[in-house]
Amino acid sequence: DPDKIKAILDMPVPRTEKEIRGFLGRLQYISRFIARLTDICEPIFRLLRKNQPTVWNDDCQLAFERIKEYLLSPPVLVPPMLGRPLLLYLSVSDMALGCMLAQLDDSGKERAIYYLSKRMLEYEMRYVMIERFCLALVWATRRLRHYMIEYSVHLISRLDPLRYLFDKPALAGRLMRWLVLLTEFDIHYVSQKSINGSVVADHLASLPIIESRPIDDDFPK
Repeated sequence: DPDKIKAILDMPVPRTEKEIRGFLGRLQYISRFIARLTDICEPIFRLLRKNQPTVWNDDCQLAFERIKEYLLSPPVLVPPMLGRPLLLYLSVSDMALGCMLAQLDDSGKERAIYYLSKRMLEYEMRYVMIERFCLALVWATRRLRHYMIEYSVHLISRLDPLRYLFDKPALAGRLMRWLVLLTEFDIHYVSQKSINGSVVADHLASLPIIESRPIDDDFPK
């Protein structure tokens, strides 16, 4: 949507914490187009850390200008091709989730379709690691449902959340809800083969977009 990009390009330099959060929030609308968005934004993210003075320095200004330049010529993401499985790379850190959706083209080269990153909320960070991977998978399926509902999906991640959910006896609460939500998709866990996709997902999780909303795990209406 050109209007969403224009809103970024025309935005004045943010000076206060509220303005900085607003700027980063607007970037979420176009984050799917920029694989290294959170890396570029790192100096700006630092301003939101606790006990960090909100001082817009040269590094912040350089990051701000690089974002605008990047938006003028974003990398091309390919639409998915029918008849071929999608590749869903998930990565989980102590504080964040990262995801890349991709597919192999005619030459066998991996092509990116969508990028996602999200900082977990405080209570989500307290989940054990395997449950964070379950959370990441549910989050990805909710955000990318319009792609994943139509395709077989190969899940590539360090841990297998599907096996955990299907093998765990007497599921209840959020785990049962997550399992039910995932059963509408054709997802199969495969071993980590593609280094590039894994690295991108890891990178997205290392410097995520800040999002204050909890992950939507309600049943679709």
